[in-house]
Amino acid sequence: MTLPLSLSMRIAARSVVRNWRHSIATLLSIALSVVAIASIRGYIVDVDDQFGDFYVRRGMTGHVIVEAMENDDDDAALDAEASNRVIEASKKFQGRLIGTVRFLAIEGIIAGPNSSYGYSGLAYDVLKGEVVRGEHWAWNTGFGTPLNTGKQNQIVVGKGLAELLGCKLQGLDSAKASDGRYLPYQGNVECLGQDFQLTALTDKSQMNAWDAKLVGIVDAGIREMEDSWIMMPLDQAQSFLVSDRVTMIGFTLENSNDAQSFISDMKQELGNDPGIKISFWRDHKLTEVYRSMMGVMDLIQVFMLLVVASVSILSMVNSITRNIDERQKEIGTLRAIGYENGFVSGIFAWEGFFLGLAGTIIGTMSIVLILSLLNGAKVLYYPALISQKVPLRIAFVPGSYLVLAMILAIGSALTALVVARLRIGKNIADILR
Repeated sequence: MTLPLSLSMRIAARSVVRNWRHSIATLLSIALSVVAIASIRGYIVDVDDQFGDFYVRRGMTGHVIVEAMENDDDDAALDAEASNRVIEASKKFQGRLIGTVRFLAIEGIIAGPNSSYGYSGLAYDVLKGEVVRGEHWAWNTGFGTPLNTGKQNQIVVGKGLAELLGCKLQGLDSAKASDGRYLPYQGNVECLGQDFQLTALTDKSQMNAWDAKLVGIVDAGIREMEDSWIMMPLDQAQSFLVSDRVTMIGFTLENSNDAQSFISDMKQELGNDPGIKISFWRDHKLTEVYRSMMGVMDLIQVFMLLVVASVSILSMVNSITRNIDERQKEIGTLRAIGYENGFVSGIFAWEGFFLGLAGTIIGTMSIVLILSLLNGAKVLYYPALISQKVPLRIAFVPGSYLVLAMILAIGSALTALVVARLRIGKNIADILR
């Protein structure tokens, strides 16, 4: 006979409530699974957001990067005509932009008090860079001051290079807000304000020397870059290198989701020039470390998901098996009065569903409490490969919680259904005996 679905659901709901003590281990297992998966997912989402903030706003490279198409020339760059054409083309989309910053890659030798050291870094438009960094990263030096528009030649360097140049930073800690942004450092660092001589090859392969004042010390962001990182104003770098070229132009958008549309519009405006390459920031070579780290985190997330799923399934199998063994008389009675195996198995499937859903709700409430406490604690830490402290946070991702609830609830129901069908196969007399 055909029985209404609501009947098996009501019976299952009453059984879960009546036998909750038998299911407490399964509920806790599912709740802990939710906490583990949601924590990892929230952490990865927050790290991804922080990387985006680091490259797009603090690094000023923006959401879209325009540069010369790569060729056999390692120093491929946009000449003045090409860069001006790109800037003119972007003016048609000013309403979609926060700012535009030009960059020039620089490298050479800087003379320290006892020895000379190699340097590499970027020169950029100082005023436009401040616009892109915004209020949050307006102050971007751990010691000293950011680059300014003054006429004096000036540089900022990474912490490692600063120490090589004689800056005594041991025991000093830069001032930071609870969210990781820099605050002006009130102490004194002896090397700041000193002049250093830089040498580099000009566009015509001539060796040129340049004296510049060290005004600030920054985090390069990546530890392996700390010992060579340098930045200076773009106009000064072009005078130093006797060049009118720029290595790349970064466009920061009002809406990050507009990036692909902006790329398409810029390509069309530039006539699909084969000599110009336009990239989304995540795909650029500068973000190779970011892509590597996020790839590792995604693998960890998948591994944890498999482990947690296995534990949840085993717990559900154990719980349903025990329930079936302890409720043989109930099962036999239902079978004796005419209920078929499918209906009885369906009851246990609904019990699994309700257990999965309840465990998910408990786990979601727990993770919301945990992330509130952790984010409120405002803990700073050093992530792998990164040279600066960043906030340890877990992002609130309601969409992931909903998907996780559906997966665990349905997965629990299917697990319970399979176990029930395998266990409820005896004839009625055998069950009642």
